[in-house]
Amino acid sequence: MTSDLDRRRLVQLLGMIGSNHDGEALNAARLADRHMRDHRMSREEIVLPPQPDCTEAYTRGFSDGLRACLENVKPPPWRKMVRRCLEELDLTPKERAFLRSLQRWHGAITPKQEKWLRDIYARVLVISAPGGFSRQ
Repeated sequence: MTSDLDRRRLVQLLGMIGSNHDGEALNAARLADRHMRDHRMSREEIVLPPQPDCTEAYTRGFSDGLRACLENVKPPPWRKMVRRCLEELDLTPKERAFLRSLQRWHGAITPKQEKWLRDIYARVLVISAPGGFSRQ
């Protein structure tokens, strides 16, 4: 990324391109081009500054919102959540192994297991919702 000083100098040079004197305008264009090369500035970077990728933030925010909503609603029994989650194809190997271990679990699950299960369940609901998205 370029500094503000580099951009200011480039703006000055580009302003001189509009000169009524052809030699001055041509020289300004060449200096602007050299300035961009010297400072590794692309034309795309100058005309279209990079935009942040908000997909991850949106996904995280949407999942967090759904998770918060699920915290206020009585979830289904944990074994039912496990079965539903295992129907989903978009699970990491670690998540799938965790869910399979819960299938063999006897008794109540621990709070840590319950939190992870709820997190997976919330993501599965997001993925399976109309217009849902999967991990890329």
